[in-house]
Amino acid sequence: RVLIPQKGWTEFSKAGKPLHDTELDSIFVSCLRKNCKNDISILEVDKHINDPSFAELCVNSLMEMMAYR
Repeated sequence: RVLIPQKGWTEFSKAGKPLHDTELDSIFVSCLRKNCKNDISILEVDKHINDPSFAELCVNSLMEMMAYR
């Protein structure tokens, strides 16, 4: 499973920061979807990577994957 933080990958990619580029991010996600194996789920989340709720989602996702195996 891949979790995508739609509101930025780093502190510098937040809106108004020097690396903020939603078009480039969209191209990256599109290429990832195109080239990723079908059995890998990709979930786009309307959060920034540093958002505590995104971190919680990542932990919960990892725990689910570990329990699955």
